[in-house]
Amino acid sequence: MSQGELRDQAVASIKRKNAFWNYAGVWIAVSAVVSIIWWFSTPGGYFWPIWPILGMGVAVPILGYSAYGRGRQISEKRIHEEMKRLSGESS
Repeated sequence: MSQGELRDQAVASIKRKNAFWNYAGVWIAVSAVVSIIWWFSTPGGYFWPIWPILGMGVAVPILGYSAYGRGRQISEKRIHEEMKRLSGESS
């Protein structure tokens, strides 16, 4: 595998990880907003926010599986670390 191909794979991997964390943040924010709306509109009543929470939550493990984890910023250091990991080199 050439360095260019390895770099492209590293960038794609980092982008998947960023997408996972961005989606997880949006999911948490939406869950909080609909729960707050429920609390002020029908406290103690039927917990209808479970449906948007579960609906959006289906994507979280799928994106997590695709991303395998952590990270938010794409930097040259992270790209090189990911390239090393993908090529099987040790630190």
